[in-house]
Amino acid sequence: MNEPRIRVEGIGPILQADIALRPLTIFIGPNNVGKSYTSVVIHALKNALLDAVRTFRVQFFEKMKQEEREDAWPLSFERIMNKLEESLMENEQQQRLWSLCSQFLKTQMEHNFSARINELVNVDFDRLKLSIWNKRLEGYIELGRDETIECGCKIRVTKRQKRVKLDYFLVEPTPSFLLPAARSGILQAHKTIAAVITSLSPLLPIRRIEIPRLSGVAANFVSQLLTITEARWFSIMDYITWRSVVLRRRRLEKPLSRILQFMEEELLKGRIVLKAPSKKLAPDIYYRSGDLLLPIHRASSMVSELAPIYLYLKYILPVPSYLIIEEPESHLHPEAQRHMARLLVRLVNAGVHVLVTTHSDYLLSQLNIHLLLSAKTREEVRKAGFDEDDRLEPDKIGVYLFKFSDGGSIAEELQVTEEGIPDYEFSKVAEAIHGIYTKLFYHRLFKK
Repeated sequence: MNEPRIRVEGIGPILQADIALRPLTIFIGPNNVGKSYTSVVIHALKNALLDAVRTFRVQFFEKMKQEEREDAWPLSFERIMNKLEESLMENEQQQRLWSLCSQFLKTQMEHNFSARINELVNVDFDRLKLSIWNKRLEGYIELGRDETIECGCKIRVTKRQKRVKLDYFLVEPTPSFLLPAARSGILQAHKTIAAVITSLSPLLPIRRIEIPRLSGVAANFVSQLLTITEARWFSIMDYITWRSVVLRRRRLEKPLSRILQFMEEELLKGRIVLKAPSKKLAPDIYYRSGDLLLPIHRASSMVSELAPIYLYLKYILPVPSYLIIEEPESHLHPEAQRHMARLLVRLVNAGVHVLVTTHSDYLLSQLNIHLLLSAKTREEVRKAGFDEDDRLEPDKIGVYLFKFSDGGSIAEELQVTEEGIPDYEFSKVAEAIHGIYTKLFYHRLFKK
């Protein structure tokens, strides 16, 4: 596969993490080793690249409009794209686009972490380093403690090639969405958070009131919850023509609707509904199961945890897109964790790339079943109680173990085959528990 690879160095506890962005990417390991840091960096890069491409297109369009004769307008979308891609054959234009991406990355990083770059750089580094490459592109971005930015990229082209497609930059620039680990609490209080901050904002300069900072990730989550409407949201995809959006919607919403049905039947045992007090106010969120209708703050912790995923799939997430979920197993019974793993596989097969951080052995064990299904016939899959959407090819998944090293942490890629994911990280904990239990149990017998 031509998946992009990203190397992150020198942010927070991370010394180095070399990640291949496969359709399903999983981060495992103990707490405080930088799994969330790396996830947020990838999230920032994805959206920075999208912003850079959109800005580059607008600037190119304006320049082209000035150069073309008035009687030649309006130009077709195809002609504009062809000219834009022809311009990217020039190294100067490539560096300009990459420079835009670097500027947006700095802005995204500071926004997402709610901190300046000099607060994010590892104590043993003088700058945060990001390297990106695939078959077509090599690029690097370095953000220094002193606010400086260094960047450069190189695109490999053939002699016969007449233009460079924009999708050479990190394959295809797609929007990224991140569901933080604290999403259930934020979901229950998102309207209260927004109301308090809004009411206090006029008094901040007068009374010198300090409001605890929300990270940009949490702030975006609150903002998206407040702007959910009954119509699916495609504004983030406005760099695509309306015709392309309609075609993609018809082709790809069907798998998403099946995934929502799976969530309702197997996980939620009900569904999440919106009720707007008025057309001008953000809707309230409820859980409905049969005749029972509960406000989300009175529903179970499992429902509160799953509701954001459900809402994003139903109202926000475009396809293709990149979805990052921190600890999808939170507040879920082991049986529900198995269904969550199945849902992740179906998302990947529907065209949504997914990255998760997890501490769940149940989740990984269930993914092993889906890997085994990839080698089975259609009839064997059906007899096992699964569908074609439940297959997971080994080359579609990347698993990374984050672990402590001298002065920080590193990420080690685990070898995934159709037989499954290596589980020694969790098995050594189980073995330690069993060893202590055995020792105490036999010690009690010997005393008797």
